[in-house]
Amino acid sequence: MLASAIFASITALDYRNTNLEVRRDKRILNQLIEILSTIKDLESGSRGFLLAGDQVFLDPYHAGLAVLPGMMRELTTALADADPLSSYLPEAERQIGAKLADMADNHRAFFEQGQAAAAARVASMRGKDLMDAVRATFSEMIAVKRKAVDEQLQSSTEDAVRAVIAISSGFALGFAFLGTAYYFMRQNHQAREAAAAESLRQHQLIADLYNKAPCGYQSLAPDSTFLTVNDTFLGWLGYVREEIVGRKRFPELLAPDSRARFEQLDLAKMGAHGRVNDLEVDLVRRDGTLQSVSLSAVAVMVEPGHLSSVRATLIDNTERKRLHRITEQARLFAESIVQNVPEPIVILDEHLRIINANTSFLTTFGLGAAAALNRRLAELGDGHWDPRFESALMRIVGRHERLTDFELTLSTPALGRRVMLVNGCALQRPDHVSPLVLLALKDITARTQAVEEIARLHAEADQRAEQLASANAELEAFSYTVSHDLRAPLRHLSGYSQM
Repeated sequence: MLASAIFASITALDYRNTNLEVRRDKRILNQLIEILSTIKDLESGSRGFLLAGDQVFLDPYHAGLAVLPGMMRELTTALADADPLSSYLPEAERQIGAKLADMADNHRAFFEQGQAAAAARVASMRGKDLMDAVRATFSEMIAVKRKAVDEQLQSSTEDAVRAVIAISSGFALGFAFLGTAYYFMRQNHQAREAAAAESLRQHQLIADLYNKAPCGYQSLAPDSTFLTVNDTFLGWLGYVREEIVGRKRFPELLAPDSRARFEQLDLAKMGAHGRVNDLEVDLVRRDGTLQSVSLSAVAVMVEPGHLSSVRATLIDNTERKRLHRITEQARLFAESIVQNVPEPIVILDEHLRIINANTSFLTTFGLGAAAALNRRLAELGDGHWDPRFESALMRIVGRHERLTDFELTLSTPALGRRVMLVNGCALQRPDHVSPLVLLALKDITARTQAVEEIARLHAEADQRAEQLASANAELEAFSYTVSHDLRAPLRHLSGYSQM
């Protein structure tokens, strides 16, 4: 009985130690799952921002970036040197650092070079490869730790059984040790219940992240039948899950032109390239209206050449397309105004080559749009342009000076010699160092000719005034002579009349 009691005590202690190790390993397992989930949030937020251009997608990215270092420190502290997972840490930290650096470079490219440059980096697949490496490392660590937990639980159960057998061989001490075993078994049961509750919480969290993501998620069978969809996708289209999962094929919810593009992908052969990136399609809602989305998909292979399913994400393009449509309408409206302005208008690059001109400019110089493109301004007309004018244009490029009321005389094939009043300024382009030059020309030939004609008439009037003054002077002299010569005869006549 004493031996049984001693054996039962040793077994109970082993059981207790195993139970403590189980708790520790479960905490580490949960930490690994939370770190991987946080990295996925970072990836989803970053990708959503780069594809949609909406900074609201960066909220989960910044939130994850704030907590990830602390989570890694806690994991490093929790892993003892003897823990098998400690050997994985250096590689995991290196992979996470590389992934974070890649996302930061993508954001920098977006803000400095524009969305197209950032999208090109995403399309290069470097970020996906880095994320796959992180996911593979953490998945292996999780698998190792789960196996250890299962082995410890098995060992714990075996210890409990041995403890019960040992206790049953004793009498008084048996009851005491049985109570001890019961206590530890209850603790183990509570630990299992806590682990189950935590697992349920994690499952609910993952389900919540899946269903309430800001983009649509779906999994398709090889024949494009829906396997799973998230609530976001259902909310867009106005369906409930039971209406489409296992019942509808994805092409059935596409507009005709989008359906044709999607079916050209041939999902059964996706194993050859493995993915589709940023395919723009229009979904047909339940009420018949359209929802514009950008679709990216990846093939899930059970073995080479055998497609299991296709996982796809859909990002709402409605706002981006609306803004693009408004921008395009504004551009066309502005171009129509410029094209219908009666004054010639031309835009030059930093080398004073024509990159755009309105109809009035082309008509003035007798050019077609294709013939004018990329020609230097100085080559137009008779080619004899005022050197001061070209110097003024170069100051616009180099110093951003304005050109105001520069009077330019030139010859054009259509109108002959013309006098133009030129005004110009620099147009800064966000993606270029050198500006464009905007010139507006106003034909003042008629005004110049009118001024010259007025000057000529003034000169002619002055000449006639001089002639008239000379004639008046001659007339006065003649009148004096006549009055002097007639004075004597009149006196004689007056004398005769008085006689």
